[in-house]
Amino acid sequence: MNRRILAGFLTVAVLGLIVATGARRSSVAPGIASSRDDDSPEAVVRKLIADASKGETPSYLDAFTGPLRDRLAREAEEAGPSAFAERLRAASSARKGHAIHAAEPDGPEAVRIAVESVYPDRNERQVYRLERGPGGWRITEVATIRGRVPAARFGAPASFREPEGVPVEGVEPPEESEDTGP
Repeated sequence: MNRRILAGFLTVAVLGLIVATGARRSSVAPGIASSRDDDSPEAVVRKLIADASKGETPSYLDAFTGPLRDRLAREAEEAGPSAFAERLRAASSARKGHAIHAAEPDGPEAVRIAVESVYPDRNERQVYRLERGPGGWRITEVATIRGRVPAARFGAPASFREPEGVPVEGVEPPEESEDTGP
């Protein structure tokens, strides 16, 4: 009976140690906040997309820094606040879905995050470069990798194509008999 109690106690102690160690260890590279944090690079990109869909220009521009922010602020000023906000909303509503990938290190205080977007007529992949500064993570560059036109439009019914041949080599398909009639 004493052995059972001791074994149970050791099991609980080992499991507690594993849980405590796992809670302290981050699965992300050093210097990059976890994706669950509100100030993580992924959270900045998620907020950027949400702000664009709501047309919140000041908050949208706050996600950027450097020459990119200056260019976007100039475009917003030239278009006017309501027109720029409407452009943000229109671009967001055209997108049918998106996937935000995990941050990949790109220097000591920088990361790259790929975002794949699905539009009715194409798929697009953008890579955001973020740098950590005094105000947190900010986007410094955005590069569109490639827009791919899928074989079928978004929302089109799926179709089935008959396989071209026998999938296993060496097995002959059965002969089709032609019915010549009586």
